[in-house]
Amino acid sequence: MRHFPIYLALAAFAAATHAEVTVVTGHNNNGGATEAFSFPHVPRPAKNGTAGTFTIIDGQADGNGGGVDKLNDGKLPTEEDQRGENFFFNAGTEGGRLRLDLDEVKTIQQINTYSWHPNTRGPQVYKVYAATGTKDGFNAQPKRGTDPKTCGWTFIASVDTHPKDSDPGGQYGVSISDSAGPLGEYRYLLFDCVCTETDDQFGNTFYSEINVLGPAEVASAADSNAQTSSTSDENRQVLVLTGHVAAGDATEAFHIPRVPRPAKTGTAGTFTVIDGDIDGNSGGVEKLNDGKLPTKEDEPAENFFFSAGTPGGRLLVDLNEVKPIQQINTYSWHTGTRAPQVYRVYGATGAEAGFKSEPRQGTKPTTCGWTFIASADTRPRNAEKGGQYGVSIRGAAGALGDYRYILFDCSSTESTDQFGNTFYSEINVLGPSEVAPNGDAEQAVGAK
Repeated sequence: MRHFPIYLALAAFAAATHAEVTVVTGHNNNGGATEAFSFPHVPRPAKNGTAGTFTIIDGQADGNGGGVDKLNDGKLPTEEDQRGENFFFNAGTEGGRLRLDLDEVKTIQQINTYSWHPNTRGPQVYKVYAATGTKDGFNAQPKRGTDPKTCGWTFIASVDTHPKDSDPGGQYGVSISDSAGPLGEYRYLLFDCVCTETDDQFGNTFYSEINVLGPAEVASAADSNAQTSSTSDENRQVLVLTGHVAAGDATEAFHIPRVPRPAKTGTAGTFTVIDGDIDGNSGGVEKLNDGKLPTKEDEPAENFFFSAGTPGGRLLVDLNEVKPIQQINTYSWHTGTRAPQVYRVYGATGAEAGFKSEPRQGTKPTTCGWTFIASADTRPRNAEKGGQYGVSIRGAAGALGDYRYILFDCSSTESTDQFGNTFYSEINVLGPSEVAPNGDAEQAVGAK
């Protein structure tokens, strides 16, 4: 079965240019992790670490861990639970903030982070910001509760490597880069780290190394095989572009930055709910591919959503025949917590050995003939959740694959009340001829 690395492309503004930031993640489970820290699509850690000084500006280091110098000493743990060779925030806390001072403004090409633990302290959850230190109002030590963007910092990317359907233990690697060149020129990097869970006090990640690399350092590492990558057909690269228009700015045009506008004619095929219940106030599943969009932000009958108080459900799209899939684009609109999108998407031809066309929740689709394509989670961490959201999933270098069936495993966006299931306005599954040549233009089949 093919496994696709996922590129989460987020918006960033570096200097005066608009850039697409790509976040590539890798995971070696407990049985496959070794001291080599070798991932299929994430560069291996740089041998010489990162020049500069790490400082805790909010939170406390755990007394059982190594100091912040462990983050850039070029040395890696040799086993899965080696506390003294990792940095982690204090047990029972929600994480903290780390600042890296590079001593001078430098060109940043990649930000790579690595972790290793046999359980819930393996995954990585953080947001990263950068600054030159010269902007008016710059605050070099913004504490939690202060949005770094309000005091001279530029948001780069957010990371969450939680696996949905597998054990959280093992090694994780994250590589943040820009598809068009350097991330920007900065002196300071700020990592706002969040614990991975709160069921017990042991949720703070074991960070083994953080590399902040310039162009020459990236090239040097590649030449010396310190870093590796793979682009074979069996490891296709998947790009996930996301866009958000705040509630006050959203219109019926569904013009969302970085995401193609919805196709006017919808998607040929049939949607079926294979697990979960449709909310009685919702439109039917045909709303997902009728080419018609809601005209206002809270129009239940013009959206599809799972029943209130449930954790979501699964949707099957039957395209009637095997087709090449170039893009999968999803759109939503709501005033509150029912706007963001959280789902995993799979594809199948139907001819796979042991294929099961209607896997219910609790059954991993990859165990019954489905190929995992990508995951999407557009929940903003520090902003209002309402508005319009768009997600565009496509191959970084071609089609996603040839499939007849597409499976969406949809999750609710929150559980604090019963209103967490997303208002999905339209889902487009497009072949090569249906995709517009310009991502900012309307889809070739038309747009509303």
